[in-house]
Amino acid sequence: MIFWKIAKNEKMFRRYLAALFLWEWTQWMLVTAIPLFLHQRYGLGKEFVFSIVIELLPGILLGPIIGSWIDRWGAKRVTTLDIAAYSILVTLLPLSSSLWQVQLILLGIGIAKTAGSPASLTLRARVIPKGLEIQGNAAIMGIERLCKIIGPLAASMAILVFGIGTMLLLCSFAGLAAFALFYMLPAAESQKQAENENGFTKAIFSALPAFFGLLSRDRMIAAFVVTAIGYSLLLGMLKIFLLSLAGLYGDPQQYWGLLLAAQGLGSLAGALVCDRVVNRLTRTYSLTWVYFLFGLGEAVLLTGLAFPLGLTWTLFVLVLAAVFEIVATIIYFSVIQTRIPYEQQGLFNSMTLPVLDTCYAAGIMLSGALLSTLPIFSVLLVCLGFMLVTHLPFARLFFRDRAAEASTGSE
Repeated sequence: MIFWKIAKNEKMFRRYLAALFLWEWTQWMLVTAIPLFLHQRYGLGKEFVFSIVIELLPGILLGPIIGSWIDRWGAKRVTTLDIAAYSILVTLLPLSSSLWQVQLILLGIGIAKTAGSPASLTLRARVIPKGLEIQGNAAIMGIERLCKIIGPLAASMAILVFGIGTMLLLCSFAGLAAFALFYMLPAAESQKQAENENGFTKAIFSALPAFFGLLSRDRMIAAFVVTAIGYSLLLGMLKIFLLSLAGLYGDPQQYWGLLLAAQGLGSLAGALVCDRVVNRLTRTYSLTWVYFLFGLGEAVLLTGLAFPLGLTWTLFVLVLAAVFEIVATIIYFSVIQTRIPYEQQGLFNSMTLPVLDTCYAAGIMLSGALLSTLPIFSVLLVCLGFMLVTHLPFARLFFRDRAAEASTGSE
């Protein structure tokens, strides 16, 4: 497999994958545990929804600043600071006794993630070997999705054996170990201090015009951003939908992790076959058209969840839909990394992620509101509609484009 060839020949990429594996595993355990922690204390009411959303608020409010932070201090440094802060704050959750304390801790975690997410994506662009964007992103996404399988399962088992409090403490220790691995990563930092000394405030206020200029110069990038918005809305609504669905099958603490693991299994399978599938399809179609088809394919497959045919059927649909999702995601990052210069990727990531976080939060709140008035499966159809609305207007653009395919070197 080409994955092993890249990992064998590229030392920095190999070390990055090792650090990423440990951190992603830790994060997916926390993705499983924190909603269960909130659900256990507050149920699925407004306290739960607002506590989930408050973690996303820093990303919405501070996003334009993060690009200048990445330029000023480097993607690796910002990523490691995020991991350290996240890992320390997690230990405080089980010690909290009031709702405001929980929300304050989640707000702090949100601030760390606001800086860490775009920095991590920017660092990824530096460690992936040139010309191997599809293969490199497939390897990274494969590890992320493998952790999406083992993380929720490990979290569910640890919660049953040790309890949520002890499990959160174990995640904190694992996170600090991941911090050490990222800190030792031999990734050279970009040097932009001289530019930033001319005016830190100026860099902040110049972010928006620079970002919109980037979108206006390349309609394909703008189209990718809009489709990502639709996917973020779907993801937010699907989170609450799956948690409610887990309650229909029995104990949410058991079935929530199982549903997430099914998505992870499908994503892992998709990452393993992505390179071969993309290479075969791009002999006939543009890379962007393959992205479009797989994005809509995921939405079509998820409609299968509207048929209450039992747990086995639900797991099958989630696995199959996740295969389509991961292929589309790998193409998304590969095209973005090749069409946008590395020097502008910190800006792009710091501007798009707050927008996507906003849509994700909107999806969570909308799903929570609709569940109180509509049947659970009607809510699913509403959220899938957002994928159609944000994808279909760009069908002709994606079909015609051949430049992205050539620039990614996917042949």
